[in-house]
Amino acid sequence: MRPSKFLRAISLQFPARLSPSLVLSALHCRSTLPGESYVSAPWLMGALNVAVAIQKVALVESLSNISIRECDRNPVENYLEDAVELLDACNGLCNRMETVNEYVQALRIVLHSLEGRSDPNATMLKRASVVLKSCEAMERKCAELEKCSSSLGSWVKEVLNGSKAIALFACGVFGIALSFKTKRGLPAPCSFPTTSWSSSLHELHKEVKEEVETRKKLGSVVLVELRETVNATKTLRDLINLRLTVKKATHHIELDAKVEDLRRSCGKLEEWIKPLQEIVNELYRNLISTRVALLDVLSCQ
Repeated sequence: MRPSKFLRAISLQFPARLSPSLVLSALHCRSTLPGESYVSAPWLMGALNVAVAIQKVALVESLSNISIRECDRNPVENYLEDAVELLDACNGLCNRMETVNEYVQALRIVLHSLEGRSDPNATMLKRASVVLKSCEAMERKCAELEKCSSSLGSWVKEVLNGSKAIALFACGVFGIALSFKTKRGLPAPCSFPTTSWSSSLHELHKEVKEEVETRKKLGSVVLVELRETVNATKTLRDLINLRLTVKKATHHIELDAKVEDLRRSCGKLEEWIKPLQEIVNELYRNLISTRVALLDVLSCQ
């Protein structure tokens, strides 16, 4: 089977006339839209969707229709080891998104206690302050994702390399976006024969890496929607503490404005977390299916 079949197979997972190269180019273009970047929820959703689609290609188009030759055994066994790492990465992402969910729910308690109050009294402000203080611990709870590594030609090698490379890439960017103080960079791109889609992936990897490094220096590499919520939380927390400790007579209109800012950013974050959790879970299921299929093929050799 010629490597070009990989491109045709991936194309079936996307709308008509949309090739994998165009899909990756579209991910590049999305970062130039207002309010979006490589660490924004819409872009990450697109990258994870591409990873899921290509995992389906690896399962449906190759593993169920071919027998693995002896020369393919080592690449397949390497993939099986790397798949465990990817599964761990997916679990890590889900755990961290669950922390974000807990964070949002805590903020909802604060919003509920303050919204609609013409001028909250000291007792209400103290209760809100306690919850907001607990949110600081949740902000620190986001740990770093362990670095995803690896390398896998024949048709089998290209399918496995392609699906693994894009899954590593998507999980790597998302892991960085969910870490407040990440010290790690993106996993190095896999090395394999140049094709139109692999060239697009390498170019995209390079551009994402440049943005990540730039944002690291500015201290703003975390997911855009999460960063906005954290900033709005800090502003409200500081304002409440000012009223409680300095007894400053802050006008309730100012407090209302900060509550509204937090409500808006919190809603935006909440809107994306569930879909992102679902797509990571789908990627996890596809990785499991591919791994099981490979083990079945190997056992029959």
